[in-house]
Amino acid sequence: MYYQPLTPRRPLQVREIYTVHYFEYTSACSFPGESHDFWELLYVDRGELQVTAGERTCRLGRGRLIFHAPGEFHALSAVGVAPDLVVVSFRCDSPDMAHFRGLTAEAREIILDGCLMNYYAKRADPRLRTLPAGAGREEIIGLLEEWTELLAEERYGDALSMFLIDTATGDWTPELLESAVYGYGCAGYTREEAAREFGRADYKVTSLKNSPAREEIHKAIDISSDYGWMGRDDIAVIHYGKVPLNGEPSDLTARFFVRKLDDQTVTLTLIDLHVM
Repeated sequence: MYYQPLTPRRPLQVREIYTVHYFEYTSACSFPGESHDFWELLYVDRGELQVTAGERTCRLGRGRLIFHAPGEFHALSAVGVAPDLVVVSFRCDSPDMAHFRGLTAEAREIILDGCLMNYYAKRADPRLRTLPAGAGREEIIGLLEEWTELLAEERYGDALSMFLIDTATGDWTPELLESAVYGYGCAGYTREEAAREFGRADYKVTSLKNSPAREEIHKAIDISSDYGWMGRDDIAVIHYGKVPLNGEPSDLTARFFVRKLDDQTVTLTLIDLHVM
């Protein structure tokens, strides 16, 4: 069997950590401010703060965080309940940290909502498809149909760019996704290896647009929030069963998370493609 090696991606690398503090302030606390030549992360564990970041001011409640860029003046004061804070200062020279400099009001709210890595992913690839947070079943199925059409056209790279990828289950590449299709859920084989191992390797996703099985396949799509293994930003799990292969419903199943990007936006996150 051929095993597809995975190369970890490290877009953000922290080179040095200067301080790690947990502060328990009083309700009257007020810090007049400072600036320094390294990054600082501020996370509110309890209470509420008013934070100054350069020329901006904002309020942070429990569970929210903000980054202060090198050279940015920052100050804070308590609002009501005595706040408890986590403060970490560090050096990170990765170019991608530029995403967190000079954020707009909208982008800053995404960061403060605690969805840091989802925010990064959203900014990293503008092709990412999203839905309003209140989107229903039909809108989600609409995205799955678009994804299916890209697979039917063998545009595997475009299909992967539509959604996030759950890296806990593997770093999906266009080649690996293609092999999961022609290998009937067994990813990582070449066509020759799959044909030798399983007897054939000619499976191909087919369009749902004019398929007589379209309604049957739609009904087989399960969207449920009753799974204990979802992440903190996941609001549902999708089992897209009966993925159409060679013109017929199959037992190939694609699994996705419905994942929150911010309070207003969700996307899908590919987990895997396998045979049930």
